[in-house]
Amino acid sequence: MESQFHYWTEDEIACNFRKMLTLEQYRNSEMTSLYQKVLGNGPVSFIEDLFREMMEQGVWCKGEPKQMAVEFYAPFYLLLTISDAAHDKEEREEIENLFTAHMEFEWVLCPVCKNKTLLK
Repeated sequence: MESQFHYWTEDEIACNFRKMLTLEQYRNSEMTSLYQKVLGNGPVSFIEDLFREMMEQGVWCKGEPKQMAVEFYAPFYLLLTISDAAHDKEEREEIENLFTAHMEFEWVLCPVCKNKTLLK
């Protein structure tokens, strides 16, 4: 997930594509669908499926996979949009460090039972 964050904030083509989609989603229904597939519902659905499968295999405690997926993805999306307003590389690194801290703090333990998970 950290490599995805770096990709969407540092890769010039990916960053410009994401910004273009953000603007164009309001003008064109095809772009709305693409935006949701790439940055909205698509990632949440993928993470939900991943959590559900982990629950079924017993490596993640039972719970609500969609809610967990939203809680997992929301900081990624929020910090991604905050990084767009960063003025320099130092500020972007600070935002990336916030995301890394979120990953380490929140997702080392299962949010249901607080046992260690395989995500770390």
